Amino acid sequence: MIEKIMSAKDKEILKTGEVESIDFKPRKGSFYWEKCEGCDEVVFLYGLKVINGKHYCISSSALKN
Repeated sequence: MIEKIMSAKDKEILKTGEVESIDFKPRKGSFYWEKCEGCDEVVFLYGLKVINGKHYCISSSALKN
């Protein structure tokens, strides 16, 4: 299969056409992070658990419960 793809002509495997405009609205990302109080690893916002005002990763927070 790889040989078939590698030997194919561009027009057989690529689709070309007019460039279309789209209304792209990027989502706001977050690179906010804290160090885990349990293991000292860096944890991004979406993985942070706050217990008694301290920041924990998911693994360390499980040990606190």
